Amino acid sequence: HAHPTPGWTPAVTKGQKYGMTPWGALFLKALEAGDAGRLSRGKTYANNGSVASIEIVGNHIAGKVTGRFSPFYNIDLTIRAFTPDESRRTLQAIQTNPAALAKLCNAELDLGLVNILEAAGIRLLPNNWWSDFQTRRCSCPDTGDPCKHMAAVLYHVVSAVDKDPFQVFRLRGMDLLQSLGIGSKKEMTINYPLSLVAPQVVIDLDSDEEDGGGPAGPGASADFDVPPAP
Repeated sequence: HAHPTPGWTPAVTKGQKYGMTPWGALFLKALEAGDAGRLSRGKTYANNGSVASIEIVGNHIAGKVTGRFSPFYNIDLTIRAFTPDESRRTLQAIQTNPAALAKLCNAELDLGLVNILEAAGIRLLPNNWWSDFQTRRCSCPDTGDPCKHMAAVLYHVVSAVDKDPFQVFRLRGMDLLQSLGIGSKKEMTINYPLSLVAPQVVIDLDSDEEDGGGPAGPGASADFDVPPAP
């Protein structure tokens, strides 16, 4: 799975759809749970090509939206990053879930991670405009919070999640695969709970560099040897 270069600038087109993948739809639903009415104000702007550019670097979002009183309004949004303790508990919750971890080793992000993290007291998706978004600025004269320009940019953040679901973790200031050491190690051992009998599963992350292999490439492999239940 290829990570997008931090500072991604999408081609913004008219009539674009948002939340077209399971993770994108979940991210959009979370945003709408905060204030669907305010967010919907920006959908027209998002759809008519008013969003000129957007840049996502970690948990910071910058955008430019065409304006009535200025060529462009500048948008500056920052989603609250996980605290060190939240990051630690996130990794612990994932590392003790062999099924989710095995999928991550193949660069697959299981939707079940949302519930796994919630059980650990971690809210992954931002659903509170005032507490999850630490920075909320637009250079327009509108006093709405969010204004329609900020809301328009958020729809394109949803589009970024559609393209790469791992964006949801980067928006919390966390590169999940890097934090787990996936892609940087030749071998990772996943320990099963005793109730599953199998003492461990070893996932081989060796790849043939010549054929472009990797965790998500042609050289990826995952070998499971689980003895039958007694």
